[in-house]
This record gives sequence, structure tokens and C-alpha cells, in this order.
Amino acid sequence: MKFIKGLLKKRKAKRPERGIYLQDRELQNTVFQPGANYKYIIDSKSKKIIIVASSDEKDNTVSKRVLKETTKPVIDIRKKDALELFNGCDYLQVEIFNDKVIVEGYTEDKQQSTSSKTTVLNAQKKVVDINQILSVKKKASAIIFGIEKERDMVETYKSNIGEHIVHGDITEFDKSNFPSVPIIIGGSPCKGFSNANRISNFLDKCNRQVKMNTFC
Repeated sequence: MKFIKGLLKKRKAKRPERGIYLQDRELQNTVFQPGANYKYIIDSKSKKIIIVASSDEKDNTVSKRVLKETTKPVIDIRKKDALELFNGCDYLQVEIFNDKVIVEGYTEDKQQSTSSKTTVLNAQKKVVDINQILSVKKKASAIIFGIEKERDMVETYKSNIGEHIVHGDITEFDKSNFPSVPIIIGGSPCKGFSNANRISNFLDKCNRQVKMNTFC
């Protein structure tokens, strides 16, 4: 069998309650074949378990699951020391290589932090939850520009946040005047998207004026 070098699969998994049970199809392309021995190394500081092959027959054994057309390797770890490692974690991340498997515990805060960094570095454009917007505001070094159609809202913004806002219609604003920034946050009128009226809310004027534009 020809083994593939490097990362074969990376996925998210639920936090284990009774055991770490891995039966990914990609295990067929690894050293973890049915009957083979393996051991695991616990990294308590990083909340991580590293599973590697072993030549000691007294170590754990890869079991199997027989299907109609194939047999899948199964790694099943149920020892208390391995399960207690992930106490307090919200989910696991499983990385399968040809010669090892890494299972790492994560919390939602860690995931959000990693996601925010990836979004900024790769300049991805996506819709985010309001809580994420508030988190960005707390972490951002500066808010340098804003545009608002309603004059009263502009004055309210100036009184509470700063003078870096202009009064204008974003659909008519010269895009060349937008500053070069890594993150743009915007919001459309919300009443037309309310679940209180699912029958005719598509007729709302504001709904029909929403446009998807790229400003940077």
C-alpha cells in the first residue's frame, strides 16, 4: 500500500463523553490498519492527544468495522486519562496524517479568535453575527470612516463615537473615496427582514433597495 504524506483530513468533532472513536475513511491510507498497534501521547498543556504507530504488541490495537464492500480501520480510546484531558472543551479538532493522528480540544473563544485572524489575513468578505462585530470594535485599533443616510443618525454617531462619518447615500457615494482598510462593516434596514411578516415582507421598499457591493 502506498501511503500519502502530509495531512489527509482535518475535521471538527464533538467533545467525547464515553470515548474517542475514529473511523474516518482516510485511515485506510495510513499506518493504522486493522490489527496494527498504536500508542497515544497526552499533551496536557495544549489539550492534545497524538496517536502514533507502535511495535509493541502490548499497546492498543486498531480494530475494524466491516462494511459491504470494504473494511474500515477503527481507533477507539476509552481510557479515563484521555477523556479527562478534554474536560472544559467545547469541541475537538481531528487531523489525520499517514503516520499519526492529532486530536486537539478547543473552546468556542479559541475558535472565534482563530476565525477572526483568518478573516483579516485572507481579506475574506462574509456576513457576521452582531456579537462578532462588537468583538471587532473592541479589538480594532481604530475606526476611521463611516457613512450614514439619515442626518440625525450622523449627529448621534458623532456625539457617541467620533467625527469620522459623512452624511450621504452609500449607493451614490464615490467608491474611490473609501479609505483602504482590511475590514468593512455595514447594515441594511432590518424591518423588512422581520419574521413578524413572512408573507409580504419581500415587498418592503428597503428590502428591494438592498444591493451587494464590493468597496475594496
